[in-house]
Amino acid sequence: MSFCRLPDWISGSQKTSITLIIFLANAHWIAAESNTNWHSIKYLKGHLKPIGNQRKIIRGQIAEFDAFIDGPSFYRDFWAPARPAVFRGVIRHTKAMKQLVNATYMREKFGSVVGLVDRRTTWVRGGEEAPPRSAMNYSDFQDKILKEQIYWDDEIPEGHQILQNLFIPLPIECEELRRTLIYINMMENSGQVSYVFHRDYADNLFHFIAGKKTWLIANSTFKDAAYIGQKTESPDMSPVPPDSVDLIKYPKMAEIDFHEVVLNPGDVMYIPRNWLHYVRSRGRPNIAINIWFGSEFVTNHLPSVPDCKRQRRNPKKILKEKL
Repeated sequence: MSFCRLPDWISGSQKTSITLIIFLANAHWIAAESNTNWHSIKYLKGHLKPIGNQRKIIRGQIAEFDAFIDGPSFYRDFWAPARPAVFRGVIRHTKAMKQLVNATYMREKFGSVVGLVDRRTTWVRGGEEAPPRSAMNYSDFQDKILKEQIYWDDEIPEGHQILQNLFIPLPIECEELRRTLIYINMMENSGQVSYVFHRDYADNLFHFIAGKKTWLIANSTFKDAAYIGQKTESPDMSPVPPDSVDLIKYPKMAEIDFHEVVLNPGDVMYIPRNWLHYVRSRGRPNIAINIWFGSEFVTNHLPSVPDCKRQRRNPKKILKEKL
């Protein structure tokens, strides 16, 4: 530490007092600065790191079952209170699982179907940038997925053959929820990709077919902390780049309590509408089926007190009627 030279007209004792005052002031400034930096470093835990590094991730608190529960229980205990749930291995041995991973079968039955394909695997500006998308038929997609990192994400045409053996559980067992079934779509990617941090306007029964997916999900109450819709054209997207969270620009991200759910082939997860989520895909092929239902635009007619009194005995028949 160095000080400027004091004028000669100041007496020796005065110089000593002034020097001591300056020394103490500098020491106080250094201590205050060090304390501020320490707090800043602590607050910026996970700065410029992927989503999930900013706060301790919660594991093991999402309800899990090794079999599907009945429709009334699902309606009462999960759909109505908007609670996520995981059903482990419940579709592992279904015929649809075998067909959807069979490239020859899919080319024959689904190859001519045209769908939208995302061509972005990293998100520099989060939801502020729309993914470059193009339309192609599924056969062309299958050829390109071996060479490129691309992402098929589109609705399966109503009544299509590949839906015939799809096991459709919980929602349409209840007449109240059957009427809210919206559509079914397929997602397939080349692995090693992720999607922008966002929420969905409808409930999702996510059927995982092949690969591995790690979900980070958070209650809809954290919408503001996720900056959902605040700086993007879409009201459901977060502008936060998921692979590098800037906590100086988006400090509230450190407040979000994320639950981690790792899905394996054969698992089904229920994600309530408006729950925030960020998903990382690993393994090729990486295939999933989404059953969308219960959006807030079509559930206004449902009873305020959930009861699910009317239960259909044949969900597959209802699906066929719907599609």
